[in-house]
Amino acid sequence: PWPDWPITQLPYWRDSFIGLINSGRAWMEWINDYSTGENLMLDVIAFQNHTFQPEIGHLLSGEEQLGMMYMSRENYEGALPLFLYADSLRPNRFWLLWNVGFCAENTQNEELATEYYTKLVKL
Repeated sequence: PWPDWPITQLPYWRDSFIGLINSGRAWMEWINDYSTGENLMLDVIAFQNHTFQPEIGHLLSGEEQLGMMYMSRENYEGALPLFLYADSLRPNRFWLLWNVGFCAENTQNEELATEYYTKLVKL
């Protein structure tokens, strides 16, 4: 059910969440996907000291990590969790991960990620 475009290109990504992310605390909030009109829920499960870096067009620096989960409001239990992962060892490399059952808050390497995730997309 999830499209293949990088989620960081969505218009609400920067405009809606920069303040919340900079606040340094987890939150849960309903958002609207402008590409489909579907209401989604954003559940941040793990993040620390995140800053917005417009020069690279991402919310995370190379030394920060963020776990995000997107769920359909209409199908809360069945929707695929979606995670954005920043590799602290390789700055400015970002991965969009579709989870199939293992919700990792802190994935440290690509091998571990591919073990638990069925789709790995470099942003």
